Amino acid sequence: MIVMTGAMAQDILTTAGDVHDLNLVYGTPANRDTITVGYQSKYIAQPDPVYHGSYNTGGTWALTADFTWVWTFFKDGGTTPATVTTDYVTTAGTKANELLVTWPAVGNYVLKVAEKAPVAFGSCEDSSPSEINIAVVDAPVRNTVPTGTVQYCGNQASTNIIVNLSGFPAFDVTWALEQDNIDENGAQIVGSVNTLRASAAQRVGTPNFTTRSTFDFTLESRAFTLVNGERTRYTYTFGGINDLYSRKSDYVGGSTTWFPNPAADQTYIVIVNPMPATGPIFHVPNNWGN
Repeated sequence: MIVMTGAMAQDILTTAGDVHDLNLVYGTPANRDTITVGYQSKYIAQPDPVYHGSYNTGGTWALTADFTWVWTFFKDGGTTPATVTTDYVTTAGTKANELLVTWPAVGNYVLKVAEKAPVAFGSCEDSSPSEINIAVVDAPVRNTVPTGTVQYCGNQASTNIIVNLSGFPAFDVTWALEQDNIDENGAQIVGSVNTLRASAAQRVGTPNFTTRSTFDFTLESRAFTLVNGERTRYTYTFGGINDLYSRKSDYVGGSTTWFPNPAADQTYIVIVNPMPATGPIFHVPNNWGN
C-alpha cells in the first residue's frame, strides 16, 4: 500500500494511513494523486507488519533493519518506463519506506513499489507491487485582472471587480484597496489615505478536484464615490494566486507559493473627479468709458 501526501487526492480520500506521517492518506490504482508541476511530493509504502512489528506509534515507527523498498516509475498505463530527470527526480525520505519525488513535467504517471527482504530473511521481494496513478498538472494562472487608470466624473454606481483565473478551484487571490484624495496634479493630499482592505488572500470558487477550468470571479462590487469633495483615487493592488492543488503541493516545502512566481503585483486605479463648478461670467463694466 502506498500512502501519499495530504487529504486532497483526486478522489478525496479520507482514510489516514498507519504510517509515520499521519497527515498522509493511502491510495490504490483506482485513486490518483495530483501534484503541481515542479513540486516535490511524499510517498510512504506501508511496511509488512509480519516483519515490522514496531512500526507504530508505540514502537516509534521502527523498521526492521536492511529491508528495502523498490520504487519504479512508468508513463500513463503502467507499462512504459518513465525517464529519470525528465519525468521524475527522487530524494530519499526520512525512513527506508519513504520517497520524495519532484515532478518536472506535466503528464500522467504510475508509481509502483515492492518491499524487499534482506538476505537474512531470504531476499524475498513482493511480486505484486503496490501502485497509484500520478497526475502532474500545470500551475494556476492569473489570466486577467483590471489594470490601468480610469477617470470618472462624479459618483459611480456599484461596479464589479472581476479577475479571470485558470486552474483547480478554489483559488486564493491576494489583493488590497487604498483610497486617498489627490490634487489637480495627481499628488496625494496629506492625511487623506484610507486603507479599505489590507493585502490579504480571498478564497473564490467551489472546490473542483477533477477538472482544470478557466473562471471569472467577482472579488467585490463597489460604488466609487467622492470623499471630502476632492478628487478621490481608489488603488487596487492584485498580488499572486494559488489553487487547490498548488496549496496541496506546498505540503513538503512547508511554505505557500503564489503565482505568478516570482510574484508580480498589478494595479488598477479608479479616479472620481468632482463635476466642475462653473463660476460667473465676467465682462467689461458698462461704466468703464465714463
